[in-house]
Amino acid sequence: KKINLKLYFQSEKKYILISFSIGFIMQADLKSIIQYIHDFYMDDLKDFIERAFEKEKLTDSMATDLISIGAYLSFTQPNLHPREVLVLQLHLIPLLSPPEEINQIFDNLLNLDEKILNSNDMEPILTHFQSTREIMLSTYREIEKILKARHQKMKPSDSVFFKLLPVLFQLEKQTGELFYHKIAGYYYRFAQVFVKADGAITPSEEKSLKNIYQYIFDQKLIEKTPSSFTLSINRSKIHPDNPSKPQEEKKNNEENLEEVMEELNEIIGMENIKKEVSSLINFLKVQKIRQEKGLGTSSLSLHSVFLGPPGTGKTTIARIMGKIYKAMGFLKKGHLSEKDRAGLVAGYIGQTALKTDEVIEKSLDGVLFIDEAYALKKGEGSQDFGQEAIDTILKRMEDYRDRLVVIVAGYPDEMNDFINSNPGLKSRFTRYFHFDHYQPSELLDIFKIFCKKNSYQLNGNAEKKLFSLFNRLYDQKTKTFGNGRTARNLFDFVLQRQCDRIIPILSDDLEILTTITEEDVPESFEI
Repeated sequence: KKINLKLYFQSEKKYILISFSIGFIMQADLKSIIQYIHDFYMDDLKDFIERAFEKEKLTDSMATDLISIGAYLSFTQPNLHPREVLVLQLHLIPLLSPPEEINQIFDNLLNLDEKILNSNDMEPILTHFQSTREIMLSTYREIEKILKARHQKMKPSDSVFFKLLPVLFQLEKQTGELFYHKIAGYYYRFAQVFVKADGAITPSEEKSLKNIYQYIFDQKLIEKTPSSFTLSINRSKIHPDNPSKPQEEKKNNEENLEEVMEELNEIIGMENIKKEVSSLINFLKVQKIRQEKGLGTSSLSLHSVFLGPPGTGKTTIARIMGKIYKAMGFLKKGHLSEKDRAGLVAGYIGQTALKTDEVIEKSLDGVLFIDEAYALKKGEGSQDFGQEAIDTILKRMEDYRDRLVVIVAGYPDEMNDFINSNPGLKSRFTRYFHFDHYQPSELLDIFKIFCKKNSYQLNGNAEKKLFSLFNRLYDQKTKTFGNGRTARNLFDFVLQRQCDRIIPILSDDLEILTTITEEDVPESFEI
């Protein structure tokens, strides 16, 4: 049955995929769900629909998809639970209500007594809606009727089909905006809440939820699914005409690249890295020119592996690489998103892929930097979800080959084992950068930079003692030697000693306050 809807979407704020673990959903109260729906409506949906030229098609298909998800998730149960219908109704409020009344409806809902919200009946809730009460009540009954009808017809062999996602997938490819990912994340969030609405999740429901997740985020399957209608968007709000001429833009990019190279060359040490980066830039310049001339180009893989001990500037170089790719036109933003295992892996089944997808969405058009990437493979048990993160990253690297650069980093031996453990990793990461330990003279130069930035100065004897100390630390170094971090920690330790020394003679004398002496430098330092 067709439901006519009116829906308006708000501004062009960046979308961040919001995921909830199954453990959290089991405890989530209705107020949290209502708040999430309202926030999503205000932050994403309102402006999106307002910009759509085919508003009714968009809202109708979205409502149909949500109902299909509910029917699919509940087909193994003998009866629908009232709270399942209630959860669906709440998610359809932005679609079914007059736009001018939506905020008031959500305010009323959030102000309701907990006992009313936690009841299994929609009637007490609807009594608070005055002018919209009758339409919402009739809509609730209609939704219940439709859901029950689909629920009864559903068979275990049936698969869920989404009308809207294939349309949004094509629209996202055309515009570069994350329309598909916004709604896909919203669909899965609804599915998670719906399946827990009755207070329990059965094995069959968990299996159905997993099937929905796989279909929602299987972009190859979505791309192959025929679209039942077309959708166009008013792009003027976020894509104003750019009056700049191509030649002027090219000149600006060249100037920006020079600035980035100056930043790179000012870094202490790393001479081999600087040469490798310069060589990469030369390669990219040639490929860019050949591309503009319509000539054949080598396959461009900007994904890289950074091999080296900690504190050797890997994150700094990754940030510079993002700036280089942006200046050369390979990435639109060139920003750096830095993560480790904890930032990618969740503690519940099905949540790691969502968490990793959220990170990737925020990294699009920039660089995703994964430090100690081999930690993703540390577990072999069924409850370690690191492999799920790896699989998701590999898939998204393919999906967004022109919008995402991934740099993985860590100790050389561990990283080599990690890359060689998976053919997919080995084929995608073909560019390696080797970071060496800083030499004692370079560590001293780094220490001096800390001094300069914090308005301190070394006297001659202090500098000599520091250089000797760095030589000893370098000779005693192990695999985990901190390099630049060691210099930073030593600087903090020296400042503490300097404060202890000058406190008895403290005055307004700038020389006393800013000078580091031989006495402030320790004979030894634990690393």
